Amino acid sequence: MRLRFAILIGLLSALVLSGIALQGYAFEIGRWFAEVTGKAGFPQVRPDEDKFCFDLAGVMPKDVAEEIDQTGSSLRRVFDIDFVVIIAPSIGKQDIGRFTADIFSKWEIGKSTQGKKGVLILIDWQTKQVKIEIGYDLEAVFTDQYVGQVEREILDEFLEQADWKKGFLATIENFVYRIYHMQDRGVDVKHIKETSKIGYYSGGAGAKGKFDFGAALNRPLPQTPEAIRQYFSAQASPELAFRRYLEFCARNMRDYSVDLFNERTKAFFRHWTTTTGQRRAEAQAWDGMSYEVRQKGKWAVVFHPDDDYMKMAKLPPYFIEKTEKGWQMDLDAMARGLVFGGPFVHWANDAWLYPYVQALIPDYTLDPRMLSLRKKTDLKAEIPDAKDIFLRFEYYQRPPRLWLGVYLAMTNEVEEKYAGVPSTVVLDVCPGSPADRAGLKPGDVILTVDGIKGPYGELLPGQFLDIIRRHRPGDKITLDILRDLKERKEIEITLEQTSRGEYF
Repeated sequence: MRLRFAILIGLLSALVLSGIALQGYAFEIGRWFAEVTGKAGFPQVRPDEDKFCFDLAGVMPKDVAEEIDQTGSSLRRVFDIDFVVIIAPSIGKQDIGRFTADIFSKWEIGKSTQGKKGVLILIDWQTKQVKIEIGYDLEAVFTDQYVGQVEREILDEFLEQADWKKGFLATIENFVYRIYHMQDRGVDVKHIKETSKIGYYSGGAGAKGKFDFGAALNRPLPQTPEAIRQYFSAQASPELAFRRYLEFCARNMRDYSVDLFNERTKAFFRHWTTTTGQRRAEAQAWDGMSYEVRQKGKWAVVFHPDDDYMKMAKLPPYFIEKTEKGWQMDLDAMARGLVFGGPFVHWANDAWLYPYVQALIPDYTLDPRMLSLRKKTDLKAEIPDAKDIFLRFEYYQRPPRLWLGVYLAMTNEVEEKYAGVPSTVVLDVCPGSPADRAGLKPGDVILTVDGIKGPYGELLPGQFLDIIRRHRPGDKITLDILRDLKERKEIEITLEQTSRGEYF
């Protein structure tokens, strides 16, 4: 590069000294120089075909860029789509639409696919403009209207929360759901082949907008009028709570402090943001769908029943708890216990510990291959030797047994940040139990038991119960806990034997 640049300077000097007219040569030389270095140093060819996130402005957290790279690699392998993110320091005075379309073709985004199946999200960091560009062969899948809605209601809203990770990963996730939706309509995105014979990779389809990075962090929390707060309060039945929650999403409500949600869920949303697009999608997913309510004691589950368990797994079960106020949505437990992978909802590994399992045990268990809800009779007919995963719940509650009087779950992302490692959180405490008398509370994060933790410093719910089961009635244990994500405490609990068939 240095040698070529020196030759160029020498050529220019010689031409000037010899008095030769430079107009024609200057145009060609200038175009070559721009192609090599790019305007303002912007690379005019893709630096790495196997990378998908290019933070040229150096503003994105490294772990987010790495996760986008991993996701991009999966999208290319699974769906034959080249999904690229570029953050440019500045594109100067150029129109972002033209600039993005130009870079799309120069970088040949989508070249590695069977057709021109590329997607580019480009951000001009200086002006906070964003442009989502769609390759020719994906224009019928990701229409301008759809892309515009995703840009406004998901990407922009998360960036205004200064949340890079959720912004891009939630945007990509929404694109993936769109792919599955199109597959249900008979459009197999992976096998779309090149339809356009022109040289460009994109014709400008997509959407553009502008965001104010971090602006939402300074906005006051929404103030919901008292009449609306009463409307979205705890309900008289699980079904009413579920229906009111879908209305909450459809009306794009943002105030998760209303009593439609239990206390753990309120605490969860003090550290977790959602967007208009996510709430809209959640409400629309249940439009016209049937649902069934299962209840045992203070725990209820609402889910979509279907003879085809694969279809049933496309909608999440909803957890609803009865408190002193009435039936309240337990989205906190849902966030801990359910994992969304592709078009399906899977239960987390430790979710068999959840009290909501009690309402499902008579007829349902989890398919061992994908950990999704399934009728026991259907599973036995197809896989005769398949284990009933929910039976582990009953096994750990078989009296007489040792107990504290708690329900447990794994810590979420926010709690792990403060705890430092994956740990165990208390979902609920039985009134009058040893844990209750000792002062343990829902939401407490358990870090160690008598100083014991796992080999990597972790303490998962299963590990916690295994430690407890080594003791005898009357033994004392000391829990090191984190309360309200700030206060470290030690709580001593005397273990008891019980004949009750609930809590652990």
